Amino acid sequence: MSLILNSKHSSRHKKIEELYLEFLNESNDNFHIDNYSNYIDLINLINSLFQETNIWCLTSHRRLVLMNTDDWQSNWFVIIAVSSSEFYFEYLIPTEVSPWKNAYVKGVAKSLEEAKIYLLTSMKESQGWKDSIELKNNYLNCVRK
Repeated sequence: MSLILNSKHSSRHKKIEELYLEFLNESNDNFHIDNYSNYIDLINLINSLFQETNIWCLTSHRRLVLMNTDDWQSNWFVIIAVSSSEFYFEYLIPTEVSPWKNAYVKGVAKSLEEAKIYLLTSMKESQGWKDSIELKNNYLNCVRK
């Protein structure tokens, strides 16, 4: 299934790509054009990696939020912000090992290829998709070569 737009979002958007394409089309400066183009590249990457895993998503303050259920109030397992040249990742530390409630690990990827590794690591370490065979395989093939 790949990325599924959370039902919290307006029904006029059927896919997260449409939302970011709208942001891109409304932009009139190079910074925002590069920024939203990078979001679209990241979304395409996620969709290519995950064909069967359900990943619900939404955008909040122009961040891409990944969840394992269609409930915007559920855990935000992975939060990604993109600039024109960097991908900022945060992932929720599982409760059993978290030093406090809702603690996150943060990191910055400098390229889309590095963002792929950060994405897979974030999804795995957050344990939001621990039953996903695609995640396990992608992680082993891309991160733990």
